[in-house]
Amino acid sequence: MPVSAVDEASSGRNFETFVAYLDAFRKNDFKAARELLDRDVEWWGSSYVPAPYRGHKGVHNFWDDWRRGWQDFVTTLEEDFEIGDRLVVTLHDSGRGEESGLQIQRRTALALTFRDGKIFWARVCRNKEEALKVLGLAGEPPPAF
Repeated sequence: MPVSAVDEASSGRNFETFVAYLDAFRKNDFKAARELLDRDVEWWGSSYVPAPYRGHKGVHNFWDDWRRGWQDFVTTLEEDFEIGDRLVVTLHDSGRGEESGLQIQRRTALALTFRDGKIFWARVCRNKEEALKVLGLAGEPPPAF
């Protein structure tokens, strides 16, 4: 399942960590990704998933669950907004459903927090507005996306 290369337009440390994580995801290299995740990481698949994936093993399970649903999955990083230990990225995803074979294209966002330079918390969101709200950044000046 290839994932496209990302545009490294931002230079924030947390953004760089995320780009390295996304590259590891693209290569299905969980060993490299693990180095970028806090040992107590909590990853929410979306706002309607009842419980997060916890720890390195949990995120590895998220990868397996995610990949199981897609064929020919490609994700492209479109925008980022970093403030302190918080990062919002918007993504354009496309692929075919594993079971349905339907071609899907969508835009999503990730809300992330970092601890000691590693991804500590993440949630897949419907859009950047939801991601900003989840991180308590909804009242910030509009990001220059």
